[in-house]
Amino acid sequence: MAILTKLIVLAASVSQVYACVHAWAYIDTGDLPVNDGHYAQLDDNGSTKCQGFDINSLDQDGHYHANCVPGYVWAFTTNLRHAWYGYGSASFQWDTNFESGETDCGGCRESKSGTHCEKCNAIQFEDYLSPANMLQILCTGNPLSIGLQHGKTASLEISRSISFYASLFQRLSKLDWPAVTQLALKYQPYLSENWPQYVSEMQGAAEGAGVKQLPNLICLKIQKEDGLNIQMITEAGIIGKIGLNSQGVGCTLNALKAKGVSFSSLPCHLALRTVMESVTGFNLGGEGKPSQNPRLAKVLLDEKMGCGASMCRSETEVKGSLATLFSIVMDLEGKTATVAMGRPVNPVEKVVLNP
Repeated sequence: MAILTKLIVLAASVSQVYACVHAWAYIDTGDLPVNDGHYAQLDDNGSTKCQGFDINSLDQDGHYHANCVPGYVWAFTTNLRHAWYGYGSASFQWDTNFESGETDCGGCRESKSGTHCEKCNAIQFEDYLSPANMLQILCTGNPLSIGLQHGKTASLEISRSISFYASLFQRLSKLDWPAVTQLALKYQPYLSENWPQYVSEMQGAAEGAGVKQLPNLICLKIQKEDGLNIQMITEAGIIGKIGLNSQGVGCTLNALKAKGVSFSSLPCHLALRTVMESVTGFNLGGEGKPSQNPRLAKVLLDEKMGCGASMCRSETEVKGSLATLFSIVMDLEGKTATVAMGRPVNPVEKVVLNP
């Protein structure tokens, strides 16, 4: 039986599958080639992963393959209209922002009348890809049905998150993934006896995704049979995290690392879910007014806090590193929340929760 396998929580700092991918390519179709007549480059989170390609070589599907660092694959059609990119278990494809026509061929010269550049014909594209259009899933019905819809729709996001958390637990707790899942199973007796609806929902998510473990970021919308609506930002496979319900009860999360664990108490994410299933709440965060404290504002927004303790963090090259993926502002009286995807200083998408 699959149950929740995360024992610690890291707020909104989780693995980025791709936060910003910049990809461009061109093929000169004229007589005056630029840089040998073709070029391609893909940068992922500011780091170049693929550069150049052999125009005389096609893969088994008749596509060009870029020269990428080990573990990464980037391919595109010979007419540059469609592309594929992937690494590990994560992959996606897109229709490119294709263009054709004249472009500078180099060969510019100065004259009394100004600068004159040779022109040639080329096909090309340049695309910026980000977490825009975040996956949003509406789940209705009984707990098992809600879980099945969640798992089937977010199966890719669930599978690629597992690899991140496997490396995270290994780095922080020195536990391999089988050990983590076995440890999490110790919650099963307590949860089955006291919270069977959550066990059923997690079973459904695991079955729908076709995985045995549950642990990227999705907007999960739940319409319960009793009429209560819940909307949250969570990692695919996790049924409780940061969000609010149609009664104006919301919750956020701050992770504090502590020794010890109780297998006869509610795990963190299920405790968050119970809050979002409540019809009344209480406020531990003061009046919720914007901070006038410049030090707090610096902690919230400044990426360079000296010891890597900033709440506005970028992912590093270290496997399993943390990065800020979103910030959220809730209006509980209005029963809405605004989510800014990406780092607060440079958001790439806005998502509104309105259960």
